Amino acid sequence: MTTWIALTEVVTGKVIVGELSPNVIDAEKCHPSYSALIVAMQDGSDESDLVDKYGFAPVHACRQAAHSVNGAPLNYVGLLEKAARRAGVGRIVLPAAKKWEQGEDADLARVLSALAQFDVGDGDFVKLSDVSPEETVWVPSSYKPLDSHVGGFPRAGLSLIAGPPGQGKTSLLLRVLSCMAQAGRQSAFFSLEMTSPQIALRMMEVEVGLSLDARSLIHVSEGAYTPEEVYASASRLIAANPKVELIGIDFADLLVEGEEKTSKASAIYRTFALMAKKLDRPVVLLSQLNRQVYEGGVPRMNHIRWSGLAEALASLVLLIYNPSRVWVPSGIGVKGNPLAFFEDSAYILVAKSRFGTIENHVGAILVDWNGGAGWGMESRGYFKLEAI
Repeated sequence: MTTWIALTEVVTGKVIVGELSPNVIDAEKCHPSYSALIVAMQDGSDESDLVDKYGFAPVHACRQAAHSVNGAPLNYVGLLEKAARRAGVGRIVLPAAKKWEQGEDADLARVLSALAQFDVGDGDFVKLSDVSPEETVWVPSSYKPLDSHVGGFPRAGLSLIAGPPGQGKTSLLLRVLSCMAQAGRQSAFFSLEMTSPQIALRMMEVEVGLSLDARSLIHVSEGAYTPEEVYASASRLIAANPKVELIGIDFADLLVEGEEKTSKASAIYRTFALMAKKLDRPVVLLSQLNRQVYEGGVPRMNHIRWSGLAEALASLVLLIYNPSRVWVPSGIGVKGNPLAFFEDSAYILVAKSRFGTIENHVGAILVDWNGGAGWGMESRGYFKLEAI
């Protein structure tokens, strides 16, 4: 009894016989043959009203279905919702598959989007007694300045790297990926603004002499993706290659187009936070600052575009402050604790960490900066800040 129509009959029947309230049922998740019955009962119709309006046969079929499962301790509402999601995916995938079978073109993006959301909403509960406590939430990045002061990136969490244009956001992510590759670890990199050859060139600038074997451990994609397509593509990659440990995305702002930008940005952050959780991998997303708020100097959390969403949904937020790449007035700092200018150096500010840091407070990591090669390999210190 797992088909969509059969589960709809059971759930509708249980409402008719009084075992379920119609108000706990989403009529849109019911098979079209019976959704009108649920809506009618939500509006106050009783069984007699249903028979008068829809006939005896459908009402009787639902009653019989409910009686046939008496005593079975199953969550039929939950099963119905899962069946409805499967049916929704099928309605999108099946027509496309038929077109492909005939050699015709079909909307691949729509199919990928449907598949990416296939398991969204599975709200199954587990007993806490069946869950093993987890002490380690960090996945080391293999980049020493980050690992030694923060711990790496949160496993199954969304991390943001934000900063003004040209300050080293992409270089920092590429440095992390190159360090992981040199340690024999695999990663994925989605670039929404560079082609694969450009990515290869940037990587060689960041890490001169990176071997072919190391480069083979970095999986790159240059497609112009929607958030759902990134989710679907990353899911397929992880399924085919479970050794991929981290997913980097460059960058969030190119995913936001058209009107209602705030709601679209919200969907981006939610999708990638969910992706990190579902794939059990760190997801690192690059983001810009809000030009209407940020006027130079040390960036703060509220300077990030859609900062409220970032603060709510990201587990780790890193801000880039690179005074050697942009002119700013002297003396700009944070609440009386200025970040001094050092030639050939830059700061990685830990603006938020949901799981704390090795240093037990947010702060700024001072790192060597070397022109085209970007971020150096050693930390020059960690500075506690009163506010970021």
